[in-house]
Amino acid sequence: MKYEIIFYRSGKTAGLQLTIDKILNDAGFEIKNACAAADQKELGSCISAALKRSKLIIAVGQLNESDQSTEKLVSKLLVPKGSTTEKPQLKPVSEKSMDSFYIKSKGQAVIILPDDDEIINRLAQPLKKLVAKEFSTEITSRNNPAMTEIGEQLEKKLSGSARIKVLPKGSNAEDTNRKKLSTLRLIMIILLSLGVLEITGAVLLYIFFR
Repeated sequence: MKYEIIFYRSGKTAGLQLTIDKILNDAGFEIKNACAAADQKELGSCISAALKRSKLIIAVGQLNESDQSTEKLVSKLLVPKGSTTEKPQLKPVSEKSMDSFYIKSKGQAVIILPDDDEIINRLAQPLKKLVAKEFSTEITSRNNPAMTEIGEQLEKKLSGSARIKVLPKGSNAEDTNRKKLSTLRLIMIILLSLGVLEITGAVLLYIFFR
């Protein structure tokens, strides 16, 4: 079964993706797409697109007490605009802590994880159990590899093509390129105008002082 990752204002996408992928692989899931969002609009766009493609979406970002905390934004975005329906209920991934959440609706689930590799590793077992239960998959038990083997696997994944490339969503990357092109056009227009003025001045000087 496929899943997608959405990173919201996260600066550790490569390491976190490998950690999450290792955990979910044990529960029968394989990553399909990865997206990075820098603001609320981009986050909404990423979630909207992911919900059309996949049943399981992982959202990774800062979880804190502010209104911009990732779980609060995701919960708000999952309510259609103008709808009188209550916000979808946030449930903890682990009953022992409130550092991760999930929202389930009509056969789909969005799991919100913190931008913290250590916490995600600690949530490995409850996370596997949650997705296995919700999507009727089986958890694969594997022997713990030696640290040298883990290092070799990590180096291989980081240097190879195994990791899904995280694509920036929409406005930030596109706007930057658009601004660069606009600036370049303006510079060219100014240079051309200066060239025309110099030629005109030279002609006038030639006419009046010959």
